[in-house]
Amino acid sequence: MEKGKMKNQTSSFDNELYNEHLEEAAFLYKQRINMLKEPEIHWQDLAEIEDRLEAHIDALTIGGDVAVDICIKKNQEQEYEIIFPSICLFCRKNLMEHVQKILLDLKISNNSENQKAISDSLKQEMPEQWQDKFITWLKNNKFYFFMSDITGYQRLPKGEDLIQVAQNVQEHECLISIIRSIGRVHESKAEKWLYEQLNHQYAPIALEGAISLLRLGRKDIIDDLTKNLSVHNWPSIPISLTGNLNLLPVLIELALSDRVSSGVLIALGLMGDISVMDILIDYLSDTTLAQSASIALNLVTGAQIYEDVFIPDEIDPDELFDEELEKFKKGELVNQWGSTVTRLSQQKKQWKDFWSKEQTEFKHGIRYRDGKKYSSDCLIEHLKSDTTSLMIRQFEYDELLIQYRIDILFEVDMPVIQQKKALEQYKSNL
Repeated sequence: MEKGKMKNQTSSFDNELYNEHLEEAAFLYKQRINMLKEPEIHWQDLAEIEDRLEAHIDALTIGGDVAVDICIKKNQEQEYEIIFPSICLFCRKNLMEHVQKILLDLKISNNSENQKAISDSLKQEMPEQWQDKFITWLKNNKFYFFMSDITGYQRLPKGEDLIQVAQNVQEHECLISIIRSIGRVHESKAEKWLYEQLNHQYAPIALEGAISLLRLGRKDIIDDLTKNLSVHNWPSIPISLTGNLNLLPVLIELALSDRVSSGVLIALGLMGDISVMDILIDYLSDTTLAQSASIALNLVTGAQIYEDVFIPDEIDPDELFDEELEKFKKGELVNQWGSTVTRLSQQKKQWKDFWSKEQTEFKHGIRYRDGKKYSSDCLIEHLKSDTTSLMIRQFEYDELLIQYRIDILFEVDMPVIQQKKALEQYKSNL
């Protein structure tokens, strides 16, 4: 066989091989994103997907110029599932200019999925040697969201830069990212600005500001939180993260009012005092609050009472025949297609029966988490539990710092292997 033909065949084989690695990595990243949205998926279930994803990215990394060229070409389509493995590759190969091009091209299309893919990849993979040059480039090009996300995730000493850019940011999600990151890098110079955010009209920003202040050790904001509670519900979560049982009566009062919300019930569960049990059991009768009530009940008791429930698929009116559409408008059409999920029981009788049998094992005035007396050890064990939801794990991570001043590089969206290492480090620091 002629050398030219052999070279062409080898080149064709390499192109197909690394294109396949890229497509597989893209598929697995997309699958991981979808799994994170499913409440019945346990956080450790992601480990297998992540291992396979890493294997394909590793294969691309050793693929040389062929793999790099394929990623450059594929990113012209701006598909988020392609963006993630491509940026991972460029970071590992120290090809900053290719990452910068993806970000500059993204300005044309402000797609939230693309933004998440960029953020996820850079948070995990941005090399240490890029810290100053790349973060400065992001700042100068007004990529504040990515700058903030990377700074918080990697705990970079860029808190003052975040304060600077915060003055120019109006977009809510970007502001939330900046506030969260300031709390993670412990930038005390931002306290005044964070305090101003407690009066922000957009509740998630005010909530994030309160949590970051508490992470900085500012428990003196409790009075402000209780005052805000007379008008807004958002302070219920940061109040519960302090674990101060003296504040439980104001949360109970709110839970018994017509302003009750899911967040208020979760806050009662985080407080962990059994005086809330009857209130939570009663809310199982309210279809809009039953899920939060069951989560809160389980937070206190660790009862792990589950049920299997059929969830019908959402009906698309555009796909219905005229006769079906008429029934749909009258609320008479029931979708027979769907899936059965396992969830914490929302059956009032089950929880009442459980509590009537087990309440003597609990004492008033003592905080509980997962049926055990509240402690840092208990929090870490609950963080490790495969059945603890993403939302609750996030709150428990904040509790460890706010109440025990224990802070380790940890995020609930980190790859599973990194989370496990961080949790072991937590235990060794107790």
